[in-house]
Amino acid sequence: MLSAFEILFLIPFVALAVGQVSLNVIVRIAFRKPSPPQLHDENAPRILMILCLKGGDPHLKSCLQRLSSQDYPNYQLRIIIDSAEDPAWPIVEEFLKDNPHLDCEVHSLGERRPTCSGKISSMLRGTEDLEGFDIVAFVDGDAQIEPFCLRRLAEGLIDPQVGVVTGNRWYVPQSTQLGTFCCYTWNMYAVPMMIAAEIPWGGCLAIRVEDMQSGPLREHLNRSFGEDSAIASYMRKQGKQTRFLPDLLVLNHEDCGMKQLYNFVMRQYLTVRLQSPHWIIVVAYNLIVSLLFTVGMLGMLIPNQYQSLFLTGLTIITLSSFVLAITIQNMVRVRVRKIAGRSIFWVTPTRFLVFLISIPTTMLINLLTTVQSLFTREHVWRGLKYRFGGDPPVQLVELKESPEHSVV
Repeated sequence: MLSAFEILFLIPFVALAVGQVSLNVIVRIAFRKPSPPQLHDENAPRILMILCLKGGDPHLKSCLQRLSSQDYPNYQLRIIIDSAEDPAWPIVEEFLKDNPHLDCEVHSLGERRPTCSGKISSMLRGTEDLEGFDIVAFVDGDAQIEPFCLRRLAEGLIDPQVGVVTGNRWYVPQSTQLGTFCCYTWNMYAVPMMIAAEIPWGGCLAIRVEDMQSGPLREHLNRSFGEDSAIASYMRKQGKQTRFLPDLLVLNHEDCGMKQLYNFVMRQYLTVRLQSPHWIIVVAYNLIVSLLFTVGMLGMLIPNQYQSLFLTGLTIITLSSFVLAITIQNMVRVRVRKIAGRSIFWVTPTRFLVFLISIPTTMLINLLTTVQSLFTREHVWRGLKYRFGGDPPVQLVELKESPEHSVV
């Protein structure tokens, strides 16, 4: 029989397990939801696909090739490059020389807006002229999308209640680098949260042109740091849904260093804090998961009279987390095999050992970045320094050009 103290101690662990089970159910529903109706070529809306580039991403050539090979009859590619000196220019020029029949426009960003991120500046620049288009799609320079991507995006917007259609990233470890596995582990738990909170992924999403024309969304983006959370909050105010389509999962096989991962995770939480109305829920969930895991681990390892109690709590949170991880991993694995005929099975004895080490490491990174994001007032992203707070809420304060360009 448990004492009152033991029951009170275990309540947070049990509550978290219930939350993990709820996320499990949400993920299953999202993956098993019927696909949107198929779109026939004669009814295909005209799509403008925007690619914003700053720096020469390692797999940019492959990304461009995939963008030019879409199984869709009615689209144009518009590329916005950050500056005339950007290393993406020669890559794009060489690609266009090899693909002269591609319907593609290339523009330089020009004047960078001082009240939003560099990426959003490029998005707004690329959507200044939307005449003749019905849908605008955004794709990241490191996204290796499938040939049916544009078709799925258009099909997802057939439903008038849906305001934005999105996929998500999925990392597939190819090496045994700890940073790579921590990135995989973090993302494995981030995807269910993004599905539950209806946060789109900026690397592959589409909205209707009327939403992107002059009006509230452009004004909102002009004062935002992250486009995904900004678009999600706008759509929510309009009473429109964010629809996640499992077919639009984008595989990423790149390696990731620990410093690169830390900055990436910090930026994700910073974006959520600045733009998402659900940021308190996200922060609370992250803090609870990380703290309970840390408390359970330390309490079990340090000799004390409550060691068995700590072990019970750690077992509860570990089992519920593993169930969620297995669920999302299996759902993704089956979907990728079905839509692309590929296997993403990465397990070897060495990789599995690194994966086990990555779990507590990721928990620590999650805890530190969540806390830091609450107090961060400045952040450097792809060579640009931003300051937060005040009016406007986002300010480009300094150019800190660096040859390092994060691919995540």
